[in-house]
Amino acid sequence: MKKSLIALAVLGSFAGVAAAQSSVTLFGILDVGVRHTSNGTTTKKTEDSGSESTSRWGLRGTEDLGGGLSAGFWLESGINTDNGTSSDTAKFWNRRSTVSLVSKTAGELRMGRDYNPIFSQYNAFSPFGVVGVGSMQQLIPALGGQDRTRSDNTVSYWLPSGLGGVYGEAMVAAGEGVANNKHTGGRLGYLAGPVHLSAAFGETQVGVTNSKVKESGLAASFDFGAAKVIGQYLDRKIDSSASRKTYQLAATAPLGNGLFKVAFTKLTDGSVGGNAKDFAVGYVHNLSKRTALYTTYARTANTSAMAIATSGALPGVKGQAHTGAEVGIRHSF
Repeated sequence: MKKSLIALAVLGSFAGVAAAQSSVTLFGILDVGVRHTSNGTTTKKTEDSGSESTSRWGLRGTEDLGGGLSAGFWLESGINTDNGTSSDTAKFWNRRSTVSLVSKTAGELRMGRDYNPIFSQYNAFSPFGVVGVGSMQQLIPALGGQDRTRSDNTVSYWLPSGLGGVYGEAMVAAGEGVANNKHTGGRLGYLAGPVHLSAAFGETQVGVTNSKVKESGLAASFDFGAAKVIGQYLDRKIDSSASRKTYQLAATAPLGNGLFKVAFTKLTDGSVGGNAKDFAVGYVHNLSKRTALYTTYARTANTSAMAIATSGALPGVKGQAHTGAEVGIRHSF
């Protein structure tokens, strides 16, 4: 009996060590808002998921392997909060599905489905990100059916932290015979104090003809305390076609118990000889660390060759201004 109690105590102590070395976290965001859009000829009222942050849920975890080495995983799936469906019926873990080995001194090796480096850059710097009526991505048109956001079958390397503010990643994605999937890209940045600088590039093979979308971008911001000023530039083209150039000047400022956001974005499309100019303004009011109310208004002015919309709720019309306004609630867990 005594030996049995000792054995149980020893096993219990080992279980405690294992639990201390590993962790798994359930996380997510639920975001839903009501939206009014107009394309100059038609108006539409909708309830939409993910107008300020994309609705999602996921699991992530780490295991301490000792000697400054750890293993990690990340599984993340998109949700349409307005109707309870998955945001992608073809892929359950459609947002991210990765496994990693991380060294405190050598960096991280990551494999699976993940963000492309150049997307990570413009999404991080834009005050409105790539969702809602203020989305910058509305003025970054997909070329050749390209997935502007993520790639499957990726292998990426990330620099370790502690390099004096320098960070970076390099990525390759195998096509595996599937169109619109083969990708190479990279990003190098510097973030220290109020200064944030970043440069990124990407090349994606698209379509059965193996056309290539080539992208490059620069971004910078400076935080004055009372306000942060942001600027970025993106150049994209497919094969030898004319460039599509996207520019953004933006700012954010703490206001009350929240954040005021404003952005001016311009797309110049050399392939059709037109441009679109977008102005967006918004405010996020924090009710707590996990819950916020938000509102955004945006207006996109199109020249006669362009039909850019403020959101996918209503298509753009060539030569017509497109407007969108929304209010909503975001809760994270």
